[in-house]
Amino acid sequence: MQIELPYGRGFQKANVVQKTDVLRTRRQELSAISKKELFVLLESSLKELQLGKVVAIAVPDHTRPNITGAILPKIVELFSKDGVHEIRVCVGTGLHRAPTHSEMNDLIPAEVRNHAAVNIMVHDAMDDSKLAFLGYTSFKTPVWIMRNYYEAETKIALSLVEAHQFAGFSGGAKAVAVGLGGEKTISGNHSKLVQPNARMGVIQNNPVREEIDEIGTMVGIDLLINVVLNADGYPSKIFCGAHPTSHREACEFLKTLSGVEVEELYDVVIASPGGHPRDTDLYQAQKALPVAEAFCKPSGTIILVAECTTGYGEHEYVKLLKEADSPESLMENFDFSHFKVGPHKAYLLARTLSRYEVRMVSALPSDELESLFFIPRDNLEKAVEDLPHDARVMVISNTSQVIPVKLQEKVGGEQR
Repeated sequence: MQIELPYGRGFQKANVVQKTDVLRTRRQELSAISKKELFVLLESSLKELQLGKVVAIAVPDHTRPNITGAILPKIVELFSKDGVHEIRVCVGTGLHRAPTHSEMNDLIPAEVRNHAAVNIMVHDAMDDSKLAFLGYTSFKTPVWIMRNYYEAETKIALSLVEAHQFAGFSGGAKAVAVGLGGEKTISGNHSKLVQPNARMGVIQNNPVREEIDEIGTMVGIDLLINVVLNADGYPSKIFCGAHPTSHREACEFLKTLSGVEVEELYDVVIASPGGHPRDTDLYQAQKALPVAEAFCKPSGTIILVAECTTGYGEHEYVKLLKEADSPESLMENFDFSHFKVGPHKAYLLARTLSRYEVRMVSALPSDELESLFFIPRDNLEKAVEDLPHDARVMVISNTSQVIPVKLQEKVGGEQR
């Protein structure tokens, strides 16, 4: 079988002689939402808001598929008719670097950037002077949120809903609690990633998601716009409404759309996070690994296909890996008492590397990948050429659109 997986803005191809299955979901059945449908949906939702003179909209940054291009111009158009004086477009970087000028131009359409009422603001989680302190969650996490967002009279969050490695699902209040949160808030929240229910596809009793939603209530989000993409990466289904109800509706829909029962485990799983921008760096691309793990036999082989043109994405977590003698030693010595976001990805990556042989096809230097305990390969053909002839192979071309469902792990009807 010839297989093809997204790789940056292109593809990696290879011929696989082993018996191979290609994972598919119901995403292929979805069409893109039409401009007319989108306008009617947004108009109906925004009419229900009590608009102030200053409106703030949290939007994803450059590390996520671009959903602002299709939606933000319509929102600005509708608000302009309603007499809003200032529209603050708050770019939720979380702890990512700020977008470059080029990335910002790709992220925010020119008609929005040049609109007289629009004020574009890029979040800085490390600058306390730009944050508002709201108090503590019931989990004792301090809540710091972008001041210009929090002080707006009307607050909206626009976000993409996908399965998330330990928050259950992305989207909803996460666009604000994490996207516009201070470093102490983000780190406090993410420190719960080792809790039993902090798992992909789980919301109920998941402390990471529960705290995110609690922060959303503390902030006072007035409207959530939750976007689900089709297989081609275009907005297809949009859930607008109150926090957190509309996000729950999006998650339930996503379960029926992307949930795939794990009926057997494979010797080899070949996976891509879905190409650009999901594989722009290793920090983002490694999100593909938990999905691959769900379909791989213990001590099996995972082949990660991710270009990583901008490198690693975060310095501290790579430093931790390079300084470790082995993935196991990194996990044993990881300091959870001084938890910070960034290094947490080293723990998650080490956990995978300790359980599987992980080959990687990327633009990253081979010697550096070896120091991080990967097995580098120049291309996908090289990565598959020495696989055992009798191996069973699974191919997952876009892990971001897959929620593995293990039949023996269902609690109260909720997928774990």
